[in-house]
Amino acid sequence: MHTPRALITLSAASAVALLGASCASQPSSEDPASESVVHLSADYPEYGSTEAALEAADVVVVGTVESSRDLIEYPEINDSGAGLENPQSEVEVSNEDLEAMAVVTTVTTIRVSEVISGDAEVGDSVEVSQLGGTSEGVTYIEDSTTFIEEVDSPEVLLLLNDFGEGRYDLVNPIEGIYGVSDGEFESLPGVDVDSEMSSLEEVREFTE
Repeated sequence: MHTPRALITLSAASAVALLGASCASQPSSEDPASESVVHLSADYPEYGSTEAALEAADVVVVGTVESSRDLIEYPEINDSGAGLENPQSEVEVSNEDLEAMAVVTTVTTIRVSEVISGDAEVGDSVEVSQLGGTSEGVTYIEDSTTFIEEVDSPEVLLLLNDFGEGRYDLVNPIEGIYGVSDGEFESLPGVDVDSEMSSLEEVREFTE
């Protein structure tokens, strides 16, 4: 089941609406004297349980972290169609506007050790984007996000949205990522996720 990719920007809410974004974020500074950290807030789909999140995911894999990098992403402007068919076609967006709406993401490369569901192969390296990272000396933090490379476990269980061309996002930052050890999985420390399952075998049976 494909979920439309959440476009998260640092622009004003009205500009986001014109561009058809499904999520928006606004920067805030916890310490007004500090210019090195920007806190972000974002709206994500909520599923209410691991089971519901599994049903929503396009791809479910177990894997290990290979590497990560920071990336600046820009909104995609769709100029096909006109009028009510595509309101974006009548919006003029300058290079300055695009720069203002750019967001910093952390892209983590995962080596897939098991495919539980979806179109992936064992041994693949897949790239998963998460909101936040560092650019030009500024660190951007989305408070509900734990970067995959920071998960303290031998492997991770990831519930992903597939956007083609090797691009993946977690279904959301809380219900889309779990630590895996010895065939068991658990939510991240400090995160409360409703789940009736605790083993990968149960996940396999659920997704069959």
